[in-house]
This record gives sequence, structure tokens and C-alpha cells, in this order.
Amino acid sequence: LARKAYGSYHVAALLCKRDYSLWERSGDVASKIANIYFDAIKYVEKHPVPSSGESQDEEFVDVTNNVTSKSKKFNPHSAGVDELKSERISWIEHTRNAYESADLLRPN
Repeated sequence: LARKAYGSYHVAALLCKRDYSLWERSGDVASKIANIYFDAIKYVEKHPVPSSGESQDEEFVDVTNNVTSKSKKFNPHSAGVDELKSERISWIEHTRNAYESADLLRPN
């Protein structure tokens, strides 16, 4: 949901390049996403879960196409702290870029 919120503000800001507030909102949402990753990192570091050796794959059947597929469930513990940190850095960069774009507009 957070990614969709960021995407909607970012796309709106790109389409309406002169709207300072859209760039600012895009940066605010990206910053909040980075904070979510920070919270996830802290949680995983404090509450490590031993690996059970079970697969996180889930099978489901697409009845419209009669196809069986495998889907991975999101598990922050299996994602690893390094992966979470790299995602957080990526969102911090999105934040910085959005704020720089807002600053270039120099609102009155």
C-alpha cells in the first residue's frame, strides 16, 4: 500500500512537473517507507527466528487458466537484514530525489 501511495504521488508529480506539493508528498511517503524498513530491521535483529527448514512456497491454482503456480510469502526473517537495509537505502534515495525536485521548483 505504501509503494502504491508513493507511486501515485510520484507519477502525479511527473505529470504535473510544476507542483511542489506533489513532489514533497512523494518524498514524505518514500521517507515513511524507509522508516518501515528501519522498523523491520530492528525487529528482525531483536527477534531472530530459527529456520524451520520449511519452504515458504505456497501453491495455488488459477482456475481461469487452469494453471498451478507457486508463490512466495513475504517473510522478513528470510529476507535477511542485508536485503532490508539495501531496500531502505533505495527508499532514502527516492526521498532525497523527490525533495531535490521540490526544492528546484522554489515555491513562493
